[in-house]
Amino acid sequence: MKFSVDRLILCEAVNNLSKTVSTRSSVPVLEGIKFEIENNLLKMTTYNFEIGMTKEIQIKSCEEPGSIVINAKLLSEMIRRFSGNIVHFECDERYMCKITSGSAIYEIMGMTSEDFPDLPFFDDGKGVEIDSEIFKNIVKQSIFSAAVGEVSKPVLTGEYFEFKENEISVTAVDGYRLAIRKEKTKNDNLVSFIVPAKTINEIVKLITEKEKTIKMNVGKRFMSVNIDGYNLISRLMEGEYINFSHYISGNYSSKIKIDTREIIQIIERISLLIDEQINTPVKCKITQNSLEFSCKTTLGSAFDSYECEQIEGEKLEIGFKSRYLIDALKATETDQVILNLNGVNKPIIITPVEGDSFLYMIMPMRL
Repeated sequence: MKFSVDRLILCEAVNNLSKTVSTRSSVPVLEGIKFEIENNLLKMTTYNFEIGMTKEIQIKSCEEPGSIVINAKLLSEMIRRFSGNIVHFECDERYMCKITSGSAIYEIMGMTSEDFPDLPFFDDGKGVEIDSEIFKNIVKQSIFSAAVGEVSKPVLTGEYFEFKENEISVTAVDGYRLAIRKEKTKNDNLVSFIVPAKTINEIVKLITEKEKTIKMNVGKRFMSVNIDGYNLISRLMEGEYINFSHYISGNYSSKIKIDTREIIQIIERISLLIDEQINTPVKCKITQNSLEFSCKTTLGSAFDSYECEQIEGEKLEIGFKSRYLIDALKATETDQVILNLNGVNKPIIITPVEGDSFLYMIMPMRL
């Protein structure tokens, strides 16, 4: 196998592909990128049994076709530090790979491509598409509520997508908070599925300004997306998503219209005394015409208040985790929202002043 390729084009492709490579795998080939020469194109593939990606780029020259797997992390670091404009690869039958660019010369061991797993093939997919800007916005305004790390319900580490006839809805929940984003859009296929958060983040990173729409092919167990020449294939998550509908009644005992930016600033000031590890709640007291925020920690106490434009319903005191409220309010990206409450032991629900484009729920903390 012997070929040459533009360094900058290769560098961008390797950097994007490397994000879907296994790290510290017991199967070394999964830590690599598979290189194949086909019809004067270099086809690169990664796959870790959960998510995979392919990308084809034009090569400068090819003296001998073939295939090989090269460690992604090492290759990425090498290409990034090369000073030449062209990278030359020469790999022999023992998988010894000589990589040169400018004055730099590396000789590293590759791996046989025969051990590299095939990407999954599925022919039961339904095609859906969404405006790329809408996709980026609804993901940014919801994915922070997805669970992180090992949890009792792994399905919560993903986001639930639902394509309806005239709407797309995206939901993320970690058991303590919930985010729902909706946008009007026309769909030919009606489908719902749960995508791992890692997959969603990689899709967002691939989107460029020239990508106006994102086309997804959604099957029963896998989905694929083609963006800017990258074909990303991901396993879908299986299991029941949390049924949160009983928390969202629409009939609330208290409704408060607030200025989003002002409340964020107040909570951030109060939070200066809070240690995230200790999980101290912020107390919110609803009075006749104001919200009074306070907290007490080992560092001291803090108090601040907000004069409300509109308060409806009963007066109460409720506790909440400050970061959860800040995250939700920032995600709304609106000047004003409505805080909806149903007593001290029920969640705080945040909705728009008009419409239903978003809903954020935060579970209360015991005071």
